[in-house]
Amino acid sequence: MVESGLRGHPFGQWFGIDEATVHRVLSEAMGRGAEFSDLYFQHSKTHSVLLEDGIISRANTGVDQGVGGRAVTGDQVGYAFSERLDLEAMLEAARTAATIASGAARVPPQAVQEQDTASRYALDRAWEAVDVTERLPLVQRAERMTLEMDPAVEKVTVSWFDSDERVLIATSDGLFVTDRRPMAIL
Repeated sequence: MVESGLRGHPFGQWFGIDEATVHRVLSEAMGRGAEFSDLYFQHSKTHSVLLEDGIISRANTGVDQGVGGRAVTGDQVGYAFSERLDLEAMLEAARTAATIASGAARVPPQAVQEQDTASRYALDRAWEAVDVTERLPLVQRAERMTLEMDPAVEKVTVSWFDSDERVLIATSDGLFVTDRRPMAIL
């Protein structure tokens, strides 16, 4: 069974971000009178391999994550960011955004409801299911093919990069949308 709402999204599964947490953080961002606020959650996992002269010279894996919070009052826009996704860090960022965009309006955030969005990137397999032992032969094959194209080619550098980015946006007017952006570059 697939869960709907924030519990069914990786931010809910991985970090415990649920509707109550989002509502609390949005409320904090609007705590000094903001007319509107939103949260932009992002998690990106990357892999890269660099092949130079037939030797793997570099291989990296990285994770970037965080949440940006925005509070808007008229033409004042407060923005703050946290790489940590625990409640206290998110509330601190929301307070910072609220301090920058303060006003007299006191509109509480609405309960968030998922808005369906089209999946733009069909996946047969998620990147996390592809092992490095499957990436290396592709890089080596690209090097071999390039060397075979012309005898004048003596040195080849081949790089591989892939990322799997997840995004969740929640707004004080009650919407949240999600996106998944897998990408590869050879």
